[in-house]
Amino acid sequence: MQPSQLLLLLLLLLLLLQQLAAAALPTCSLLGEDGCCGPPCQQGTCEALQALGRALGQHTWLHTTGWYDVPATATPAAACGAYLAESRPGTAAAPPYCEWYGISCTSTYSATCASGRAGAQGIRAVELANNNAVGRVDDPMFLQALQQLHDCGLKDFVVGGSSFGLVGTLSPAFAKLDKLEVLALFSSNITGSIPPELGSMTALQELDLSTNYLTGTIPPQLANLGNLQSMNLGYNGFTDIGLVLGGRIPASFARLTKLRMLMLEHNALTGTLPDLCSSRMQLEVSCAAAASQCRGC
Repeated sequence: MQPSQLLLLLLLLLLLLQQLAAAALPTCSLLGEDGCCGPPCQQGTCEALQALGRALGQHTWLHTTGWYDVPATATPAAACGAYLAESRPGTAAAPPYCEWYGISCTSTYSATCASGRAGAQGIRAVELANNNAVGRVDDPMFLQALQQLHDCGLKDFVVGGSSFGLVGTLSPAFAKLDKLEVLALFSSNITGSIPPELGSMTALQELDLSTNYLTGTIPPQLANLGNLQSMNLGYNGFTDIGLVLGGRIPASFARLTKLRMLMLEHNALTGTLPDLCSSRMQLEVSCAAAASQCRGC
């Protein structure tokens, strides 16, 4: 092997190692049962937010307050470590990322965790609607960052809107976010079918996959979402380009006893809604069909 070839091989190996190091995220298993997020949890949250920003095209966003405060001159781990240390010199305080655009943390706060470690609020929500986010929802970096944030306390994740910048298919890996209460991936270019595995996200209270290019049928497993209060699968019927959400409305939806809003309009669904009114005082339904097929309570 020529020296020049050996040098090129070493450079490629070094680049690969750097990419692997940048992709690795620490775990957040130290999040307390009381929602207290100690230093390791805050470190993991910071690194996961940085990875999420990269996965969702942070450079294209309309609003980026706080997201560029972490220095980009070091590895993600070192940069977040320095950023957090500078922001909390020797005291327990709300992590600085709680002030970033679209980020909110738990409202309860105590200076120490139940274990006695210094701690602070855990992340509660990431809401980046109508912020020009672009990226693939099936990108491993996106899914890893989202899983990490979930393990660090994330309950609400909202992204999508006017830019229609999200593409890709919905991964069954979303089912691992079993403590998530709000999942909204709307007004985007997401394609493919709705994974039946989403039915295991039993903490969900709101599911919004509207205005995408979803196809196939609605999985009956979504009826396992016993805490669901709002479901919006509307505007996935684009027959002019052959992408449409169709099939029969699952009869199992009758088990969604906490549902208060169901939106299925502008799809190619058939059949009638099951009796959704037996245990409800009010249910708002929109499915742009005949009154006999679609009615509320």
